[in-house]
Amino acid sequence: MGEKILAVGSEIITMMKIPEGISLHSTDSMKQYIREIGEHFIIEDRDKLEGNPDFRQLIPYVVLNFNNTYFSAVRTKEGGDARLHHKRIIGFGGHANWVDMPTKDLAIQLRVNANRELEEELEIRDSYALSFSGFINLLTTPVDKDHLGIYIRVNLDSPLVSIREKCVLVGGGFLNKLSLTGYAEDLENWSKVVLEILDF
Repeated sequence: MGEKILAVGSEIITMMKIPEGISLHSTDSMKQYIREIGEHFIIEDRDKLEGNPDFRQLIPYVVLNFNNTYFSAVRTKEGGDARLHHKRIIGFGGHANWVDMPTKDLAIQLRVNANRELEEELEIRDSYALSFSGFINLLTTPVDKDHLGIYIRVNLDSPLVSIREKCVLVGGGFLNKLSLTGYAEDLENWSKVVLEILDF
């Protein structure tokens, strides 16, 4: 049995008119969007979804903000997806695995997965809250076409963040938008579009 992950039909994204690219939405709008996706999502083996144009795998993608600086790091070759090796990132996350719990509430599933990814990759020595803020809906590369990003913003009260998973991530630290723009050519695709909307 393979890794069980959450996905939604590509036609549902079209029907919901989620814009292509990165889009920001109000808290109330995001609740409605996630509620609607929650009525249609499936739980399936990851290997059955890779390269399948009928479905988009759901990825919580978390950006950490402290006083308009953003935690950034570089993926090493030890990371799972070779297409992302040596790319700089300003968002942290991974596939939303099915969490066996009494509720199928998608918002709860996404929060559990986002927190799990952050705890695996980073050490955040401060309390924080996840804020569902938008979508990353790119169709540029094969990786993009397989996934739908749930853009999640975290506003921190202190910069006490470090890399926990040092074999997978290196060079962690907070950078402002101008500094990150200098790394634009080295950013993974999703981080490139996130860079456009930072400070909003």
